[in-house]
Amino acid sequence: PFDLDFLQVFDTFCQITVIMYTKLADSLLSIAITQSAFDNIAKIDSQFKKVIGTVTKELDELIKNAITKELQLIDPLDMASPENEINTDWETSSIYK
Repeated sequence: PFDLDFLQVFDTFCQITVIMYTKLADSLLSIAITQSAFDNIAKIDSQFKKVIGTVTKELDELIKNAITKELQLIDPLDMASPENEINTDWETSSIYK
């Protein structure tokens, strides 16, 4: 019936993850943990890392595209010239040419 808000879903996922890890940490302090329990926790943790890593990459790409579009709105003629092409690799680009 309606589209989900991607950021709201991700925010809720992160909040639930924090609550889960807090409860898990509290319970681990009061009990002795077995190797199989530790292995299961490590598997769950790796799955969370994959989900968060994927979402982070997608958000990064979305933000880069939004910034590029906004810069083109500011000065579309300047952005069209090949010598002023935006370097999309933000980590390695330099503001000086």
